[in-house]
Amino acid sequence: YPHSSGVSPDLRCGGVSLYLIREVRTVQELFTYVSLGTLSGAVTATMLVVQFLKEIGPLKRFPTRWLVFGVAQGIVLAANVSTGNFSVINIPICFLNGLLVAFSALGSWHVLHDSLTRNKRKKTRSQ
Repeated sequence: YPHSSGVSPDLRCGGVSLYLIREVRTVQELFTYVSLGTLSGAVTATMLVVQFLKEIGPLKRFPTRWLVFGVAQGIVLAANVSTGNFSVINIPICFLNGLLVAFSALGSWHVLHDSLTRNKRKKTRSQ
């Protein structure tokens, strides 16, 4: 479905849309509210924010999985509110999208972490 802002919807969630951005981003435009409305943008932002927050004071004792869940929900809600797509009827859809973002971020982190530790073990064995 074409959208008036020049982007096409990636996922339709009730009245909430996550957009697939067709334009080329410049370096100054790393994150926008529209890009946070995409799965890849929300997952990337969630991973970055969690890596920063999990080392702060009382959050060190907080289970990382729950922190990821809270950050993902916050990012999905913020993206929907800021783009004017939020309505009360879409709260369950926002919740489900937050779960999708959270589990995608957790899975991405595990893939990245496992790859890094596997490479580190290979280097240690070969020395």
